[in-house]
Amino acid sequence: KAGGGDACVTACGCAGSCPKPDTVVAPELDALVSPTTPTANEACETLTCKDLVTTADGGEVGGDYCDYIRGTKDRSTATNMKLGNKGIVSIHRCAFAGFDNLQSLWLNDNQLTTLPAGIFDGLSGLQTLDLHNNRLMTLPAGIFDGLSGLQTLDLNNNRLATLPAAIFDGLSSLNSMELGNNNQLTCRPAVPSKHV
Repeated sequence: KAGGGDACVTACGCAGSCPKPDTVVAPELDALVSPTTPTANEACETLTCKDLVTTADGGEVGGDYCDYIRGTKDRSTATNMKLGNKGIVSIHRCAFAGFDNLQSLWLNDNQLTTLPAGIFDGLSGLQTLDLHNNRLMTLPAGIFDGLSGLQTLDLNNNRLATLPAAIFDGLSSLNSMELGNNNQLTCRPAVPSKHV
């Protein structure tokens, strides 16, 4: 912090007020090593469709998504997931666990204000990610890590105000990125020149 309080230089180099840091208290190591504690994948597999994707009306999200979650369809066969305009207000970090062959994911025209860290883990084949027309205010650092095949990213028309400095660094295949209509976004992280 500069001047003892109100202003600081953000990770991307812009002056502004410092956000309050998230405080994370790690549990005791013994609690993590319990033989009855499920692994992250096992914990994800026990969640229901409503646990994974929360809609404004409290119902299940429409389309094929819940069929994949219930196991009536094989997640590994899904290549396109259209979850746009479904009234989604929040998504669990496990929402796309097991969707290893997903190439296109549309989450546009929903009411998302944030995305959890790790939500796109395991989606290395993802080529298109559409998040336009949501209410996203910021994104966690590393959210796009592992998406080296991503070619199109649409974050247009959200409420983004700040983004972590290196958020786009791993997107080596990116051909198109939309960040327009994020009126509060005054500091954009660097994007390799071929993507601008």
